[in-house]
Amino acid sequence: QELRTVIQLGADLIQGFYTSRPKPVLLRQISKTVQNEIISFNLETRTFASRSYTAKSDESVELIRLALEHYTDILIREQCLTIVGEAAHTSNMVLKIEDGLDCTLTLQNVNLRGVDSPSIQLGEMCSLTLVLEGTNTLEHIGIYVPEGSSITIVGDGDLTINTDRSNSFGIGNDLEHGYGNITLATGGRVTLNTNGEQCVGIGGGLNESGSRIRLLSGEISIITSGIAGICVGSREGNAQVEVSDCDLALTADAASAVGIGSFRGSVDIAVNARVDFRGTGNKSVGIGSLEKGVGSIDIRDASVSMAINARFCSAIGTIDGSINTVVDGANIALNCEGSEIAGIGDPKGAGSILLKDAELDMTMLAASVIDVGTRCGSVSTQGGRKSVRINP
Repeated sequence: QELRTVIQLGADLIQGFYTSRPKPVLLRQISKTVQNEIISFNLETRTFASRSYTAKSDESVELIRLALEHYTDILIREQCLTIVGEAAHTSNMVLKIEDGLDCTLTLQNVNLRGVDSPSIQLGEMCSLTLVLEGTNTLEHIGIYVPEGSSITIVGDGDLTINTDRSNSFGIGNDLEHGYGNITLATGGRVTLNTNGEQCVGIGGGLNESGSRIRLLSGEISIITSGIAGICVGSREGNAQVEVSDCDLALTADAASAVGIGSFRGSVDIAVNARVDFRGTGNKSVGIGSLEKGVGSIDIRDASVSMAINARFCSAIGTIDGSINTVVDGANIALNCEGSEIAGIGDPKGAGSILLKDAELDMTMLAASVIDVGTRCGSVSTQGGRKSVRINP
């Protein structure tokens, strides 16, 4: 406690029995345990004065050194840069990418907490390739990707983003604003935990510019919890999402909950991957649009499992809209419970459904149930197998 206190008071150099008692030989360094305590206590001590570090070209930036010197942000204006951190120590620092820059940024065991702003901020009209090495963690606010900018995340390292604010997002923007192009093509694991009144894992609120979300490889886990939550997509429609060659696990616990898609408006969703969705709330959609959705859903050579407990839900489709859905050569396992539900389709609206060589296994418990179909649309089946249990 004395060590913590003198560091918080501004001491730069420490001496005393706690660091090391007198010895008959000269020590090259104090114990690793005390070193780590000194680093941790220094990183806890927040400075309220803004201090920016401008990274140099091809530099390997030591994050802990800058944090101990009380820098608050790193300005990135070069095309190639590496940030080296220590996974065990969290730095209260922000990485800012300059407007219009096309750059490659490598993170090695970086642990960042953006206190008042996103941990990584892309500028306007810029393109970032983010290379992951080791274990990387971003806390409080995630990666800001404004409309008109692009991020591609690659590498064999892992990334965890934990956010906890009213309008929370992992990668993209909050549910009130637009977002840019987002591509995940990693060989590691990406985990997003977003908590707040309104939250989105990957995406944002608006997509007027037609930005695309592409999840192309790796293990991806997204959990959203709050009043309104979208794991992947756009609140106001024009959700353009491609999911292929990855393992995607989604959980949405919210009054209005969406796995992949939108709250309303158009969707263009293509799935060729392994997807698992768990949803609870008043209204829930696994893949599609929560209400009055239009557009298309294309699920091919995929494995999709869903467990949804909601008053109104459509596992794949929309509620009171018109979405055309194709399920081709896919295995679909659905377990849905609620008041008014549809497995694949729309309990109130229209839209066409094509099942081609699809394997369906459904358990539906509700007062009003549509396993496959819409109230005013059409269903075509070509081969495949369907096993349905309604209110067993």
